[in-house]
Amino acid sequence: MAPGRCSQRIPPATTAVMEQVFAPTLALHITCGLAAVVVGVAPILARKGSRLHRLSGRVFVVLMGVMLAA
Repeated sequence: MAPGRCSQRIPPATTAVMEQVFAPTLALHITCGLAAVVVGVAPILARKGSRLHRLSGRVFVVLMGVMLAA
């Protein structure tokens, strides 16, 4: 066995549970990332300090936080 390798295998049941948790989390991460890119365009097009600029900035921060957590 190569150095640094674990000699025990992960049980198939554990792997299945990990995949069930990982897939929705990855989907949430990707969705929030794409939404943040779309929302991130609004402050560029809006006047600095306007209501749209502030609101889109707050939405962007929330989306980035969810993406980080996911």
